[in-house]
Amino acid sequence: MKRTYVYVDGFNLYYRALRGTRYKWLNLQTLVAALLDPDNEIELIRYFTAPVGGKLDPGQPIRQQRYLQALSTLPNVTIHLGNFLTRPKTRPLVKPVAGGPTHVQIYNTEEKGSDVNLATYLVHDAWRNLFDVAVVLSQDTDLVEPVRIVRDEIRKDIGVVCLDGAKPGKLAAHGSFIRHITPSRLAAAQFPEIIPFGKKGKSVTRPVEWKECVSVDGILASRLSTEGVSGSPIRCNYVAFGLVGTGAKACVSTAAVPLPEETG
Repeated sequence: MKRTYVYVDGFNLYYRALRGTRYKWLNLQTLVAALLDPDNEIELIRYFTAPVGGKLDPGQPIRQQRYLQALSTLPNVTIHLGNFLTRPKTRPLVKPVAGGPTHVQIYNTEEKGSDVNLATYLVHDAWRNLFDVAVVLSQDTDLVEPVRIVRDEIRKDIGVVCLDGAKPGKLAAHGSFIRHITPSRLAAAQFPEIIPFGKKGKSVTRPVEWKECVSVDGILASRLSTEGVSGSPIRCNYVAFGLVGTGAKACVSTAAVPLPEETG
């Protein structure tokens, strides 16, 4: 058996594979086991994320906390927290309307620390010889160098999991092998609706907002009109108010979700 450690970039996974779907109630153990070979013994899953704020959506921290509680019921999962910052910034419009404003004020959201923490633990665990195989769930190109070091200098096998169905990029090029997440694999790796939690008969339940993907007829226009802008959605560092795609039938989570800045 091959001792296997898994490193999950929580925000990268969310925004590339889960946002706008009904698959957010994700059992990482089940998912990763389906991606790997039978001789990969998953000894540890490190999940890297940051506590979200409730400035734009008061329910967001509650939903995240429920999911972290669900993950904590898996004995081989450890949760590593960074920081999540939301602050107003002024950004230029790509196609300003003639005579209208050239800039717009947005809430700029940045997730700090997760990529550094993931890279640090990945290299640290490798040189301590804690695993035979590492698996990274991320497409963040900031991780290219630590993945290369693990493969080429510490001489460990390391797999990269592509999250969004796109052609493998720079990070995957440095992996020993590549795996792909698909909607069917996500669907097959969901937690039960209700999970026993803690030692006092408590339980944690999947957030109702995560149970389905909703249509947004009329929502896009009303959101844009409140910003005083017509035409194309404002994207900047905000994913069109949580939209996946730009049509009137676009798929969106029931709460608008800000997009943290990603490098690479």
